[in-house]
Amino acid sequence: MYLVDFFIILIICTTKEFVDGSHRPSLLTLGQKGQNVTLHANAVEDSSIAWYRQKLNGELEMICSESYGHFLCDNPRYTMGMLDNSGKKGSLMIFNASGTDSGRYLTALKRKKAELFLGSLYLNLVITDPAVPPIIRLFHGSSYSMAHVFQCEVTGAGAHWTNPYWEKTENGQTQVIEGRGGEDLDAKGHFTRWSVATFQSELAFSLTCMCHHNHTGETVKTKPAIIGLSKGASVCVSIMFLGPLCCLLLLLTVVLAVLSAWRRYQHRQHRPC
Repeated sequence: MYLVDFFIILIICTTKEFVDGSHRPSLLTLGQKGQNVTLHANAVEDSSIAWYRQKLNGELEMICSESYGHFLCDNPRYTMGMLDNSGKKGSLMIFNASGTDSGRYLTALKRKKAELFLGSLYLNLVITDPAVPPIIRLFHGSSYSMAHVFQCEVTGAGAHWTNPYWEKTENGQTQVIEGRGGEDLDAKGHFTRWSVATFQSELAFSLTCMCHHNHTGETVKTKPAIIGLSKGASVCVSIMFLGPLCCLLLLLTVVLAVLSAWRRYQHRQHRPC
């Protein structure tokens, strides 16, 4: 009977049509491989709770449920419970977490003494391996005028790693810059942080994206990208610098031609008849 009830809850939660309560924004929990990780969810008094896990293909599977005051979990590494006697805080503990535990988790609630379905909460869980360094990549977008757009992605960085940031070297001067970005799970369940930045310069410069571990100081970075002037900027700079030089050469040519003609005229004047 409870399985049928929770299946109904699942349908209602998926369509986001609730009698009481509403869909809440997803939260992010970071953990490390081999550690115990606990997910928390707010409940309400006198309600039953079930935990679901969303697979990478989008399918939802029930992993723990409550039946007549007993908590049942399919995986022996999972256990669920209530954090206080009021029944307003539920928990799901995962023992000896691994990378396969990463994903999106869903809680579904139901009033025990009424046919009233409550809202749900999505939780994103990321399990990283501290022995595996993050992977960092740099992407260069299309340039316009003298502006260049870049995106940096860091995959596999845990809670103690910084967000990606930039190091720009121009005309011998190095500058550290924070870009705008975010974090989320990608389609394969990998935790990804990203940063987007736009740089505008009339000079060539090199750009490196990096992040570091707050405790160990370990740093991962991309190879420096050497950015030259765009074609339009190069033409403008060439005209700006070569224009005066061309005018000077033209003036010099005219002066030399006049002097040469004057010398020939003087030579004819002094030639004996």
